[in-house]
Amino acid sequence: MRRTRCFGRAGPGPVASSRFPWRRGPGSAVNGAVAVVTGAGGQIGRCLMADLEAGGAAVVGLDLPGATPEGDDRRVACDITDEARVREAFAAVRARYGRLDLLIHCAGLSAIGRFGDHDLETHRRVLEVTHLRAVACTLAALPDLRRSHGRVVIIGSVAGFAPVLGGRPMSRPSTRSLACSRLCALSWAPTESR
Repeated sequence: MRRTRCFGRAGPGPVASSRFPWRRGPGSAVNGAVAVVTGAGGQIGRCLMADLEAGGAAVVGLDLPGATPEGDDRRVACDITDEARVREAFAAVRARYGRLDLLIHCAGLSAIGRFGDHDLETHRRVLEVTHLRAVACTLAALPDLRRSHGRVVIIGSVAGFAPVLGGRPMSRPSTRSLACSRLCALSWAPTESR
C-alpha cells in the first residue's frame, strides 16, 4: 500500500485494464500515464504533481511565468487566459509524449468578501480564470483525451455546492465548472473519456 505524500490518503489504485493501457503497476492507476496539471505552481498543484510523479506518471505543470521555475522541463510557463498559448502548451505535450491521459484543472482565482465588495472586473476575472480557462484547456486537450480514453479532473470549491452567506461570493464559477463537468461527462460518455 502506498501513502501519498501530500494528502494523506492510503490505499491501492484501480486494477490495470486493457482499455486503459496506462493503468499499470502495482497500486498505481497513473503509472505510465501522461498528465497535465494547471495551476501547478500553487500548493495543491505542486502536491498533485508530486503524487502523480510518485505513481509513475509523466507530468507537465502549467502555471503563470512567475510561478514556473526556470530550467524545470516538467513545468511550462502558460497564462491560461491566453488561448493561443494554451494551444501551444498542449501541442508541446503532444509532440513530446505523443498522447495525454489526464488533465487536472487546479488553476483558480477567488476574491474574499461579500458579493458587493468587488467590482465587475474582479467578478469577470474570477469567472475567466476559474471557468472559461478550464473550458479552453479542456478543448485544447480533447482530441488527445478522446484517443486515450483519458480523464478530466476539476478541482473546485465547496462553494459550488453550498455557498455560505458572508463567505466567498465567487461560487458562481465553481457552480459553472461543476455544471460544465457534468455536461462533458454526458457528452463524452460514448467515447469513454471522462
